[in-house]
Amino acid sequence: MLRFIYLALYIIMKNLLLTFIILVQFQFYGQDTIKIEGLESQIFNLDTISWKVIKGKNETEIGFSREDFEVNENQKLNLELKEYVNSSYIIFVNITSNGQSINLRKNRRIPIKVPEQSLKRKEIYHSEIIVDEKSNWTKLPLFSGIIHFDAKLQMDVIKAVRSDSLNYYRKKYHKYTKYNPVLYPIMIDRFGWFKVY
Repeated sequence: MLRFIYLALYIIMKNLLLTFIILVQFQFYGQDTIKIEGLESQIFNLDTISWKVIKGKNETEIGFSREDFEVNENQKLNLELKEYVNSSYIIFVNITSNGQSINLRKNRRIPIKVPEQSLKRKEIYHSEIIVDEKSNWTKLPLFSGIIHFDAKLQMDVIKAVRSDSLNYYRKKYHKYTKYNPVLYPIMIDRFGWFKVY
C-alpha cells in the first residue's frame, strides 16, 4: 500500500513539474513578443545623397540608391530601421521625406543583407502593421540582388532575381567567376515589417 502511495505521489509531482516547465516557457515566449512593440527606431539622415550603405546595430545592411525612388533632386530623405532578433529575424524599413512615405519607382527594389544564419530556409514574410511576432504575415517571393553587367550602361549593376532562378543566372553569367555574384540575399519592393527565415 505504501509503495502505491509513493508511486502516485511520484506521478503527481512529475506532472506538476512538467506543467510548471510548460507555463514558464509560455511566459518567456510572451515576453519576447512584447519586446517588438518597444523596438528602437534607428533613423538615418540620407539628405540628398545618391548612394549609401546603411548598417543597423544588429547587422542589417541596406543599400540605398536615390534613383530607385520617386523624389526630386532637392528632396531630403530619412530611413527608419528597426531590428528584432529572436527565433526569427524581423526588420522594419521605411523611407520618408518630411514625415511622409515616398514611393519606389516601378520595378525597383531595395537591397538588404541580414546575417547569413537568419536566412536558412530562404523565406520572407511581410506585414504592414505588427502587434507581436504572431501578427498576420504574408509570404512573398524571395528576390536576391546579383551582380549583372548592363550592356546599355556599360557597367555592373545590381539586378533583382527570384531566388529560385539564381542557379540559372550563375551558370549563364558567372560560370567562370570564383566569387559569389549574390551581393544582397534580399530585395524588397515595399516598406513595412519583414520576417526572414
